[in-house]
Amino acid sequence: MNRPEEFSEMPPNIRVLDFAFLSREQLNALYFESHCLVHPVEGAGWSLPVCEAIAKSVPVIANRHTAISEYILPGEILEPGFQIKPFFFESWSAFPGMPLGFKYYPTLEGLSEALVEMRTNYALYKSRTLEVRERLMRTHTWDITADKLLQTLGEIYA
Repeated sequence: MNRPEEFSEMPPNIRVLDFAFLSREQLNALYFESHCLVHPVEGAGWSLPVCEAIAKSVPVIANRHTAISEYILPGEILEPGFQIKPFFFESWSAFPGMPLGFKYYPTLEGLSEALVEMRTNYALYKSRTLEVRERLMRTHTWDITADKLLQTLGEIYA
């Protein structure tokens, strides 16, 4: 796992990796030796790295203003400070110049504060992560998901 050139000046105990290029064995080893996952995206889908980290009992710093909010409740992960900015897609907008919505961009200061908070209260966030893991193992099973899908399809095609 080589460091990308643009991160060569960072301290050696901080890793910035593109998860897409890791083998399953490398990924498992990385989660095993990690103290937390910092996932500072402004918009993401289901966010598999967050799910994987929680499954491996690794505390998470992430923005809940994404699809993560579908399965992570307020207070279950550490959220960095953010800045809200409008986003535009002029070709899609019926009202040119008007934003279609807003994105929550994590700030460097917010990430720094979240990292300090994680280090200061690590036992608390580790404990919360274990609780989240247990809750998700009860509420997000394949059987429950299949039942919800069948129910939704039944409502649509009734």
